[in-house]
Amino acid sequence: MSIRLRLTLLYSLILVLALIAFSATTYVIVGRVLLDLQKSALAEEATQILAQGSFTLTVVDTPRGRIAVPQTFVQLRTFDGDVVGKSPNLGGFTLPLSEEGLQRLRSGETRSWTEAVSTGDGRVLVYSRPFRFPGQSAGILQVARSLTDQDRALGALKWTLVVGAGLATVVAFGIGWGVAGLSLRPINRITQTAQEIGAERDFGRRVEHTGPNDEIGSLVTTLNMMLTELQAAYKQVEQALQAQRRFVADASHELRTPLTTIRGNVALLRRDPPISEEDRIAVLTDVAEEIERMI
Repeated sequence: MSIRLRLTLLYSLILVLALIAFSATTYVIVGRVLLDLQKSALAEEATQILAQGSFTLTVVDTPRGRIAVPQTFVQLRTFDGDVVGKSPNLGGFTLPLSEEGLQRLRSGETRSWTEAVSTGDGRVLVYSRPFRFPGQSAGILQVARSLTDQDRALGALKWTLVVGAGLATVVAFGIGWGVAGLSLRPINRITQTAQEIGAERDFGRRVEHTGPNDEIGSLVTTLNMMLTELQAAYKQVEQALQAQRRFVADASHELRTPLTTIRGNVALLRRDPPISEEDRIAVLTDVAEEIERMI
């Protein structure tokens, strides 16, 4: 895998992680803000209802048992949990109240209880609040709204973030690929020049760089310094080879004459009939002198 591809994948991975974190944070924050707005609206409506001092809700019994149109739903319960009245728009649906919420409202541990429940038509946010009117019966007022529109908006936001993050990743990959190629172009030029220098053994050549003195500039400077030292070392080796050639030539010249003399004297010693004793002693003396000269 090339450095260009690794850098591009790294850029893309960092961007994907950042987009995932941003999208998740945005989705959670928007969801909580919308839910808090719904809670505030239900609490305000409950306050307005209780501000009337008294109210009467008609119990409606229909076989549908489903939430009607998106609007505010109202329901009354006793502290025992029995439903004693509800608004006509609830139809046959009964707003739920968990056992925990009922106990906490009954005991006075909390002034209100809010919970989101799922129905056949989507989620419903139910706000429950105890009430007690002087001289009248006490109970629990429940005010609810459908969260269907909110869930649809969050769903649309989720898909928008997913698609946007995907497109941004693709675009960033392309831009990263181009930027990485542009950034690595000087390194490719340096590599090509170094290969040409090695192939031609032209150690006097230098790598050209007109860019800033960044990491690539430092690399070019170091490479040129190395070429300078390599050129000096190459010249030293060449001079040593020339000296070696001169030495071999001189040694060959100096050894050729005594070796020729020794070979001639050996031929004299091998003559048949042999040479005289006086000549043999003279030949051996000459051979010894030539050998000493070579040593």
